[in-house]
Amino acid sequence: MRPANSLGSCFTCVELRLAPCPDPARVCGSHYLEHRLDPAIFFRAGRKHLLNLRFIESIDPWANGGFLVSLKGGFEVEMSRRQAQKFKEVMSL
Repeated sequence: MRPANSLGSCFTCVELRLAPCPDPARVCGSHYLEHRLDPAIFFRAGRKHLLNLRFIESIDPWANGGFLVSLKGGFEVEMSRRQAQKFKEVMSL
């Protein structure tokens, strides 16, 4: 298994499908993964997706007040309204 900080160049989008952590004393889950990844490269688009910012092709307004993000490789991800606001702040849009 590769260290999380080396994932920056190999993943377009990470879809989060994590099972509950069996050990309550252990740090698990999507927030753990999110904090291990470089925030200059990855951004949480919503509850289920982390986006590699290097692979974004286009960002379009979406009906719910969020964005529809098109990524290289043909992937499309809906960014939630709340995360779209954070994205605007982070990216100075």
